[in-house]
Amino acid sequence: MNSSEFLELISRKESSVLDFKREWHDNNIKLLHDIICLSNAYSDDNRCIVIGIDNSGALEGVESDINRKNEANLQDMLRSSGLNRIPDLSLIVYSDEIHQYDVIEILNRPDKPFFLTRDRSERGSTMRSGVVYTRLGDTNTPLSESAPEDRMELMWRERFGIGKPPLERFHKLLDDHEKWIYPKDDRELYNSDFPEFHIRLAEKINDPYQESWTDKFPDRYAYSRYIELRYFGTLISALGFVVCDGGRYTIPIPDIDINTDNYFIMRQSIKYKTASLINKSFRFTGGTLDGLLDSVGITVH
Repeated sequence: MNSSEFLELISRKESSVLDFKREWHDNNIKLLHDIICLSNAYSDDNRCIVIGIDNSGALEGVESDINRKNEANLQDMLRSSGLNRIPDLSLIVYSDEIHQYDVIEILNRPDKPFFLTRDRSERGSTMRSGVVYTRLGDTNTPLSESAPEDRMELMWRERFGIGKPPLERFHKLLDDHEKWIYPKDDRELYNSDFPEFHIRLAEKINDPYQESWTDKFPDRYAYSRYIELRYFGTLISALGFVVCDGGRYTIPIPDIDINTDNYFIMRQSIKYKTASLINKSFRFTGGTLDGLLDSVGITVH
């Protein structure tokens, strides 16, 4: 974190994704409570706890804080806390000419809510098993209470993708390969949790298909075909793929960088996620998808 990024961060007001602390807690339950409340906050943004600045904006620093933690301490605390899942966070240390400040950055994740699976107590503070805590505005849910019902509903809806357009839900569902099943043959898949979502091998587009990268396989024969993403039978997207090396591999048709003429695929694209799944579920062999693409000159960004 550079100077301008830090100054921009501390210029903001406290919110559902930003909390200022004068010093590190001397009680791990209170620190864990802060992290879980921010992790469960309803926002698309990452979250930050800035330590070394009080609520008035005074710069105090943490260089002399006897309760100061490093990232390994934080990760150990989270792993031993009995959480249902562990938030992704990192500890960033920023120094100016006078002080050091610690920033706990917590990544936004859709698999909320985060909660304890067993009660945890320390010096009079208790976090209860199964209770969902969150942050509303600049205020955390008190330890003795739970998140409002409407906020808990939002967390569960986000976790399961309910209410989002079908293509957005496909993005999320494709991340869990184990939930996809091919019932009859290797031409169609459905999701076991949401069977209205189907992936289907469709008709050929061009036979044969030739590009410079397809010629790098031992067997240069290739053809292109559509792979369809369907929701309740309705076609949501038809993705162009190439069956190459004599049928051994199925690769998404890559994009071309207009400045360099290099081939590339975006890792977070729907076609990359679909390729990751079908190269497993349709039993195509040949190692990792990234290794296969790199071997023929296709870069994954």
